[in-house]
Amino acid sequence: QGGGQDRVQNQSRGATDTRTQIDLKSKIEVANSRLASLPLDDATKRPYLEGLLQVSKLQTELRSLRARKFDEPKEENTMARATVVKEILPVVDNFDRAQASLKAQTDAPPAIIDLYEDISADIKFVLETFDMKVIPSVGAEFDYNLHEAVQQVPSEEYDADIVCREFQKGYTIAGKLLRPASVAVSSGK
Repeated sequence: QGGGQDRVQNQSRGATDTRTQIDLKSKIEVANSRLASLPLDDATKRPYLEGLLQVSKLQTELRSLRARKFDEPKEENTMARATVVKEILPVVDNFDRAQASLKAQTDAPPAIIDLYEDISADIKFVLETFDMKVIPSVGAEFDYNLHEAVQQVPSEEYDADIVCREFQKGYTIAGKLLRPASVAVSSGK
């Protein structure tokens, strides 16, 4: 019930704001046309024109304030999701290491490997619902905004400044860096 009333009140405020803007614009237009028709010199018009300039600046500031007010809840939501996901990342890292270790074992039962793969797919799906994405690393050009180089190694396979090994996955959430990928970067041949 309360959510519907809030929505109606917000819509009503938005309509009132729009009417106020239209009323203000029409009043300014009328005042400008009256001012233009008056036989006044520039010194007399100057205070009025300065007032119009100030009104225009205030309108711009009001639009900016509204935009910030609209964006703040989105930013807070992203920060809350990032906080939760940061707490989960060590568990995800441990699971990935366990899965890699299990795959390396040649005598591991296929049913267990399949179970790990199903759980891994579920984890990835949940993290994607948080708008979380894995930072591409191996084979990608090194980007100091997304990667943390812990080693530089010669490589026959990769050119200089290309990530040749990933030690720990990096993630972004809603386009913002959550954790850089820890990588080794090729120094070339």
